[in-house]
Amino acid sequence: VSSWQLFRPWLLGKLIPDAHLCGVTKLLGRHYEAISALYRLLGVKVGRYVYWPGSGFSFSEPDLVEVGDYVVFGSRSLILTSDAHHRRQAVTLD
Repeated sequence: VSSWQLFRPWLLGKLIPDAHLCGVTKLLGRHYEAISALYRLLGVKVGRYVYWPGSGFSFSEPDLVEVGDYVVFGSRSLILTSDAHHRRQAVTLD
């Protein structure tokens, strides 16, 4: 693991410390396409008609997350892309 790969998640955690994107997801409410657009800006590959949990999502490595079409997340959903030894892409299918 390179120092850049360690630095990026740390920086993202400092810039966006909560799962609600600093209150923006609460401001947008249940407009799921707008939430998907925000996650796309962070680097998440997001399909169409994704139902995001109201509790929000926290991605430490958004470039490793790919969400397909018509995916529904529950309020306790969690996506992990790395551990102490590996970084792997997380994909949810249509």
